[in-house]
Amino acid sequence: MILLAEDDQDDRDIFDETFSELGNSAIRLESVEDGIDLINRLKEIKNDDELPHLFILDQNMPKMTGKATLAYLKAHDRYKNIPVIIYSTYPDSSLVSEFVNLGAEEVVTKPDSFDGFKDMVNGFIRTYIQKNTVSL
Repeated sequence: MILLAEDDQDDRDIFDETFSELGNSAIRLESVEDGIDLINRLKEIKNDDELPHLFILDQNMPKMTGKATLAYLKAHDRYKNIPVIIYSTYPDSSLVSEFVNLGAEEVVTKPDSFDGFKDMVNGFIRTYIQKNTVSL
């Protein structure tokens, strides 16, 4: 599972459509609106085998930003080894290094086309899911 925290419904819809179009039923996408919802969702997961294989966090979210959510995830033993990707419309170079120092695998710019989203998501799956898991 990939767990996406994104406050913009249109972007969540694009992710859903991208996953649907990719047709990989072995990889499930779950979406929440912000970092607080992500933490609440994680607390519902009792079995560690059911934890996400990857987190994708929007940088600018209300209630709890991508940076604060990343810091939370990396501070908890249960989640700290799960890769985290931060994505933003306009990533600030000083924030990029701060995110990487906090433990983000990478910081990416939000694509401006559906094909760009497909390429981005395919890259995430190849890099962070398929090479790091034996079975999904």
